[in-house]
Amino acid sequence: MKKWMLLVAGTVSGLTLTASEVLLSHDILAAKPEIDIQKGGAMNALPQGGYRFTLTPETRECWVRIPVGLPDLKAYDELEFTIKTENPKAAAVLELNTSRPDNALVMKKNLFLKPGQAKYSWRNMHAGVSVPPTKLSLRMLNKQDNYHLPQSEIARPVDFEGIRFNVTREGVERLQKELDALFDTSRYGVLGKGAVSAADRERDLLKTGSAELLAVVNNAKATQADRIKALEKLYDLKREAGWKIEAAALKAADAPVVTAVTGGADKIFRDRRFPGRFSAPAKVELARQETESAQIALFPKRELKNVTVKWSALSDGQGNTIGPEQISIAPVGFVKPQPAAYVTELAGEWIPDPVLAETGKIDLARDHYQPYWIDVRAAAGQPAGTYKGTVEFLADGKTVATVPLEAEVWNFTLPAKLSLPSVISADLLGGISNFPRMYSNDAEAIAQWEAYMCSEEPEKLELSEEAKRLVGISMQTLQLYRDHRIPFSDIYRGVGKVHPGWKRRMILEDDGLFCLGYDKGRNKIEAIRPQVEAMRKEGTAGRAYIYGYDEITNLKAFQGMKRSYAEVKKYFPEVLRTAVALDYTYGELTGTTDTLDIWIVPPTEYLESMPAAERARKRGCKVWWYPCNWPYPPDANLLMESDATATRLIIGFMPWKFNVDGFLYYSSTFWIGNRQTENWLGRWGTSGNVTLKKYGVNDCDNEFSIETSTAARKAGIKQWATLNQAEPVPVIAEMEIDVAYMDADPKRKFEVELRFNYQDKSSETFRFPLDFGAREVICFSETVTPKKPVKSVFYALWLENDNAKVTCGKTMLKQQGKSRKARHRLDRAISGGPLFEDYRLDVFASNGDGSFFYPGLSGTLPSVRAKLLRDGREDYEYLALLKKAVGEVEAGSRQVADKSAWLEQAKAALKVGDDVCAGLDTYTREGEGLLSYRARIGELLSQVQ
Repeated sequence: MKKWMLLVAGTVSGLTLTASEVLLSHDILAAKPEIDIQKGGAMNALPQGGYRFTLTPETRECWVRIPVGLPDLKAYDELEFTIKTENPKAAAVLELNTSRPDNALVMKKNLFLKPGQAKYSWRNMHAGVSVPPTKLSLRMLNKQDNYHLPQSEIARPVDFEGIRFNVTREGVERLQKELDALFDTSRYGVLGKGAVSAADRERDLLKTGSAELLAVVNNAKATQADRIKALEKLYDLKREAGWKIEAAALKAADAPVVTAVTGGADKIFRDRRFPGRFSAPAKVELARQETESAQIALFPKRELKNVTVKWSALSDGQGNTIGPEQISIAPVGFVKPQPAAYVTELAGEWIPDPVLAETGKIDLARDHYQPYWIDVRAAAGQPAGTYKGTVEFLADGKTVATVPLEAEVWNFTLPAKLSLPSVISADLLGGISNFPRMYSNDAEAIAQWEAYMCSEEPEKLELSEEAKRLVGISMQTLQLYRDHRIPFSDIYRGVGKVHPGWKRRMILEDDGLFCLGYDKGRNKIEAIRPQVEAMRKEGTAGRAYIYGYDEITNLKAFQGMKRSYAEVKKYFPEVLRTAVALDYTYGELTGTTDTLDIWIVPPTEYLESMPAAERARKRGCKVWWYPCNWPYPPDANLLMESDATATRLIIGFMPWKFNVDGFLYYSSTFWIGNRQTENWLGRWGTSGNVTLKKYGVNDCDNEFSIETSTAARKAGIKQWATLNQAEPVPVIAEMEIDVAYMDADPKRKFEVELRFNYQDKSSETFRFPLDFGAREVICFSETVTPKKPVKSVFYALWLENDNAKVTCGKTMLKQQGKSRKARHRLDRAISGGPLFEDYRLDVFASNGDGSFFYPGLSGTLPSVRAKLLRDGREDYEYLALLKKAVGEVEAGSRQVADKSAWLEQAKAALKVGDDVCAGLDTYTREGEGLLSYRARIGELLSQVQ
């Protein structure tokens, strides 16, 4: 049936005015649910069915929570609203959560209402995945700042005449097509007749079952419960059928080790249908001065030990070669992430991510795919042509498989500096990264390392061997960024932490801008003046920017940004002012239209505010987008569960299609995971002469040296820990203290202090004197039962003496029988493999967020996602080159064989088709679709003389 897309401010929002055929539905308002309303609003039943929502005049926003009344949303492919309103502009934010994983987000959408009655619908992108819903929430907006949405006013009632989940004819037909594709067994012919026969037998069984289930779904006389049950089984069949058929074929294949190949826009899973071809050459197509990827997977039918890989040079048969040093091949590792904050069909599965560049050999389990990532680089002067060679796999030194490798080098060259401005934070100097502490706990060595990385003349510094090792790892890491065309900058370091000239020039040699620092602290102008003046002399000051004001939302913060950046503009007019400031009118709403040179917003909100972005561009601004832990899959992002095409597209063809001016990502080596812990401590503060001696895994684990003298008699460590007890729970304090020396002094103090701040605002202090004469490690441990529920605890170790020195560490503050989920730094490197269970990179419960490099034993390792980012950046450049070539061919400065035909094809190729991507959550999931479009562009560019 026909659908009409609802245009919101000139752009497709993902919401549709729908006329699609509904086969089954569940109206969540029909059962007169007990609606939970936050103060300031009311819901009243309508005589004809549904509810009328009314806001009080003084209410700025109000939450409405409606129980869904379904055990599972697995079978439903659409959410539909029927709404009537007389408000000229009203808006709400819709959220739908699930109970498994705990309170995970299924859907979050901005709902823009048109006056009158209308039906609105969203496709449920998680159809087929078990989603036990909790409540559907609507945040109704009224005369607030509305930084997340255009201004909303709800002065008149809004009638919700129906909110329902649908099974649509379109959704069932889409499912049937997906099943039909899985039932195609022609791809197994190269594996032998036995493989095809086995695949056909399994296919026929599954196909018969699917036909029977489809008959039930399409039978209008069957009960709704039976039809829903049949549809759920069909979705299960879609999830399992491809692998069941393929596993049957692989088991019956002639070869003891089956080889399969695909390009660099897919992810290969251990136990899922392979996305490419079997027993075929691995192929890459690339320009000069480009690196492009391919993958080879082995599927052994017996366990293989000590598997290694080697490869030859590639030759075009005319004396030209791509040398082995221009090729890298490494096994891909698998991680099993923790339950996420979002729904994903990959929950509990092994996900391919770390590229094991340090791993020389691995063992391969039988009956699973093991992918190897291949990078081929064509030099700037590489002659165009087809280059061929081989990749050989050995187990225990004996060849088990040989795969041809081919590279087609096109007749054009990618520039050294790419067109799409991009900033990806490589905050190796601290900031929010855990980089140095992953490789060392030696506080003195880390201090020497940091001094080196910030020095204008680092070669003159004397470094310990440990500090030299850290410097070596840092330089290897920075080169890794450059090799992957990832512009790096420390955007979260304060403006007072100045990059030396050598590092600034290294950053600017690539296509990145240069960050002067985050706008925090005093004396900003004086702090950045030397850098700006040096860049003026170098002619690069126009590429400097100041960053700040992360995700500010209120008018007071916007006015603070306006004042601060006006000062920057006064002294340094060429310096770009940037911020992730959440005003999606780009200053019109907050009075800051002249404050920023670059507005940086989330991709979802960018797509809904494109007309406002165009107005900002007319004022001379640029508008970038930034993903982070949000948006959630299937929206395009860099998360582990994101499709390979999604990660490649979000920095490649998508910015081109949607006219995005640049890309920012906040961290690449965050190296944080959430874990349950009994320890409620955070970072220690210090008082007096206290030296950090060793870093622990987390801040609370740090080891300190405390010294006193006649000149400074008192010193110690201290911190507040928030407990927020609802009832009194015993508190356990632990610490190890080693006394080096201590004078006999009648006025001395050596004690642990605990101070409870109770919820009723009263307090109580406990002091525990320690043994002055101890000559062995003091293992302090005290359990204190509070009289009332504790809000927070002050925990300190105090030393007061004329001449003393102690070392303290292994500190704990526990609540008896309680634990919490808290961020923990990674405490181990990636080594061995290929499986890494319980390796957590899950900031904000979003797997992989903030980290697409891994710590290795001797350096930093890339991930599959880092490779996809590099290749996506180069994809964008193909279109930039084609646009330039079109202009030059039209002007006659460059020639092609058939000018009119070439121009027609080139102009068509400059428009990224909806088959490649139509929106943030609607794009090709198959790497072949992305790569075939890229090949079209490459072939057109190769024809230009």
